[in-house]
Amino acid sequence: QTGEALRAAQLFERAIEIDPSNVAAYCNGALALGQLGRWDAALGRYDQALRLKEDLTQAHVQRGEALRALGRSAAALASYRRAIEIDPEYAEAHLRCGQLLQEQQQWEAALSHHDRAIELVPDYDEAYFTRGNLYAELKQFDAALASYDQAIACRMGYAEAYANRGIV
Repeated sequence: QTGEALRAAQLFERAIEIDPSNVAAYCNGALALGQLGRWDAALGRYDQALRLKEDLTQAHVQRGEALRALGRSAAALASYRRAIEIDPEYAEAHLRCGQLLQEQQQWEAALSHHDRAIELVPDYDEAYFTRGNLYAELKQFDAALASYDQAIACRMGYAEAYANRGIV
C-alpha cells in the first residue's frame, strides 16, 4: 500500500503543477502524504488548500489529524474547532474534537462532542465506541457497555467494540 500512496502523492503533485488552483489535488495529495507518514508535507498541502478555499470543513479536520500526528494538540484542536465553526453539523469534526479532548482528560467537553456527533449521525459507530472508551476511563461501566453495544449494533463486525466490551 505504501507504493500506491507514493504513486498517488506523485500524481497529485503533477496535478498541482498543471493546475495550482486545484483544491482537490492539494487535499488528496495531503491524504496520500499522511498515509506515507509525511505529516509536515501533508500539513503544508492542507494549508495551501485552505488558502485557496477557507471553508473546507474536511480539510480543517484532516489538517487537525496531521497536526495531531505531529504532536501539536493545541493547533489540532483549533483546526477541529474551525471546522465546527464553519459547519456545526459536521459530525466527524465533533468526533475528532471529542477524541482529542478525551486524550487531554477534558471529560465533560469530550463527552459533549461525542454526544453531538451521535446526535448528528445516529448510527456513528466510531462515536459510540469512543464514547464507550471515555465512560470506561471514568469507571462508568454501565454507560461504557451501553455505548459499546450501540457501536456493535451499528456495525456488527466491530471487533474493537467487542473486545473493549469484554474488558469492561
